[in-house]
Amino acid sequence: MGFSSGKLRSPDSMRQSGERLQARAEDWGEAQRARYLVLRASPRLAALRDRIAKSHRGIAVLLVGLVAALAYCSWPVGYLVNPSLAAGALASELDARGQPYSWLFILLDCATGAAALLVVRLTWPSRGSVNTTWRRAGLISYALFGISTGIDALVPVGCGSVSLDRCGVSLSRVNADDILTAIAMLALFVAALCAQVHATRDRSWSPLSISSLVVLALWSACGLVFLAASFSYRPAIPLQHLTLALTSAVVFVVPALGARWRARESIGSRSPDRVPT
Repeated sequence: MGFSSGKLRSPDSMRQSGERLQARAEDWGEAQRARYLVLRASPRLAALRDRIAKSHRGIAVLLVGLVAALAYCSWPVGYLVNPSLAAGALASELDARGQPYSWLFILLDCATGAAALLVVRLTWPSRGSVNTTWRRAGLISYALFGISTGIDALVPVGCGSVSLDRCGVSLSRVNADDILTAIAMLALFVAALCAQVHATRDRSWSPLSISSLVVLALWSACGLVFLAASFSYRPAIPLQHLTLALTSAVVFVVPALGARWRARESIGSRSPDRVPT
């Protein structure tokens, strides 16, 4: 059986077709290899992905810190659910057993503690980070603030005047709520101070650093006045509300500075010594 000469291909034609197919395969392989290197192995894009991830975490830190600050400043809710007590009593008495919606204020205080611990988890320095002494000290103090606030919310406020054995405190006119509140406020002060020192260790004063320092100074002054008033007479309600508002601002200061740490770390990842030219 014979073959038509029109269907036969010369050796040169077949060789040329093979060379074209090989060239296409090589071009396709080079394109895929280049794409793989660009998407996976490029140090610049890897640094960009790292900066995006850190910026997302920084936003998460800000949101969680805002939740902690708003949950701590719960006294305005008292004017809606328990106006008679909120107008003439300390804000901590809204948590007392038997008061209307006391569970709500206890829940908000617990939310503050949980959010503070989450902030510490999100902003804890990773391995290889440098100059983290003040940062770690501040975050440990912030965690102590969150733990103390959460435990304080679960302890009956008026237990010192009812049964000292119930709180495990035998000092006159001192109850567990007073001790836990003092621990929480001292831990918050140390956390904010350490965060401030860490943020300005290189003498770079940003608007955030300056505003956080002003808030910390105002809160410290107002807290001392409120403490002095507590020992001499029942402090005025407006003074208490001002102190609580400033306390909430300080609660937000530590996460805000933590988010700034993340941003500075992402900027540092663009260092020329990390990205080869």
